[in-house]
Amino acid sequence: MGANLHRLLTKSAWDGAMQITSAATHPVSPSVATGPQRVETEAGRFALAVAEPDGRPSVEDIFAKYDLNNISPREIDQLVDELRDNGHTDDVEMIMMLETRGERFMRHLRESVGVEAVANDYTTKFDLIGSIKTQIQFARAHGDPTEASEELLAMLERYDAQRETQLRPSAGNSSAENMVRAALV
Repeated sequence: MGANLHRLLTKSAWDGAMQITSAATHPVSPSVATGPQRVETEAGRFALAVAEPDGRPSVEDIFAKYDLNNISPREIDQLVDELRDNGHTDDVEMIMMLETRGERFMRHLRESVGVEAVANDYTTKFDLIGSIKTQIQFARAHGDPTEASEELLAMLERYDAQRETQLRPSAGNSSAENMVRAALV
């Protein structure tokens, strides 16, 4: 795992993120945030955002937008593009492994060597995490190496767990914050 990505995963600011108080009624854009903030996601739910010091969304912010258990090849390309556009390219191996499941790579396979990865529908969602688990099982059964896939799986599972935690109301939330959350869902 790249050093910068590891740093992002272990930021002390992330550990203290639940200390945020009335942010549910005053969301802050991650583009101006310098520490943990509550922001409204596209689904109308509130999520924690740890922006980079220069205002770029963090890796966590980017992954939080995507359900890795229900994602399309087109969305995988969007995820990779967002990581690159925001300078999160330290973990090249992770990005390349994600790209092999994206629309551009699948189109390239079809056009270059005639391999039909999907039936020309790059918007059909699938379980990315589940497919990586299946790939690891297949590789093990055939004596192939699994280390890179296992590292990718562990990282994606961490981001998915963070996303799920962000979407679930916390028991420590105030009644007012829980009412706001309920109204937005």
